[in-house]
Amino acid sequence: MGKSSTSFQPNITETLLAAVGRLSLGTMVEILWIECMNGLGSASLIRGHYDKSISTYSALLNRVTGSETRALIYKQLCIAYFKKGDWENTEECARLGFKLSLIH
Repeated sequence: MGKSSTSFQPNITETLLAAVGRLSLGTMVEILWIECMNGLGSASLIRGHYDKSISTYSALLNRVTGSETRALIYKQLCIAYFKKGDWENTEECARLGFKLSLIH
């Protein structure tokens, strides 16, 4: 299956799987939740359900702390807001994601 331009799954998966051997069961459940939410957000975005994608990625932002992962989530939010035609939030997410990408 081809890689979608709106998906950051390979990046987040590689980052999370690199640490799996050292994780507790609770942390692994958290990783699975993040992966599921990422998949739901990506599927919603691809299907044109922008509000669902936005709410899913917003929920992810509330749980994820790493700056690289948060920057990737802001990228997805930026795309969803752009496709929805919400220019103000598109710009805000782009700005926040870019700022986080400079940290990493």
